Amino acid sequence: MGTVYELTPSWGGGWTQTVLYSADPEDSIHPRGGVVFDGSGSSSGNLYGVLTGGTDPPFCAAAVFELSPGGSGWTEQTLVCFNYYQSGTLYTYGSPQAGLIIDRSGNLYGTAQAAFKLTSTNGNWSFNDLTGLGGTPYAKLVMDSAGNLYGTTSDGGAYGNGNVFKLTLSNGDWTYTSLYDFTGGTDGSNSGK
Repeated sequence: MGTVYELTPSWGGGWTQTVLYSADPEDSIHPRGGVVFDGSGSSSGNLYGVLTGGTDPPFCAAAVFELSPGGSGWTEQTLVCFNYYQSGTLYTYGSPQAGLIIDRSGNLYGTAQAAFKLTSTNGNWSFNDLTGLGGTPYAKLVMDSAGNLYGTTSDGGAYGNGNVFKLTLSNGDWTYTSLYDFTGGTDGSNSGK
């Protein structure tokens, strides 16, 4: 169902694989976009990533997860559940297809149908919807030194062929700007894949 693994260089050459976590189909499956470690300066060594393509309700169809190292191995915790059923109602936010990024403060950023941010306060994670994207992102966001976020979609933009966008934080709100809209002609299309 998907694994998170570590590759360690061997003394005589080559690499040794160690499986850190095997996805549970009752949560979600198919890790996407790799994993990221805790924020700069953290000594806890937690890993974060996204899973997508889960099983039938009431389980998550996609999730953001945390892996924490311990004496007996790694422990998985679901931080956010996407596309879930509660009392017979489907709550959908899309499925994250790209991995996460992390800022210097340890906040996580990712994308589904919208860009989102996860903030930890005393071990409790809060989810914040930043803004809609108008398309499907398949690649991780990038953050510049000023804290602006950049990304691509495969089917968004003015022509439906994907675009490059920027998210700017001002006075607590995020502003979406399309920097370039692919026309589907010689400039290409489906930029997010």
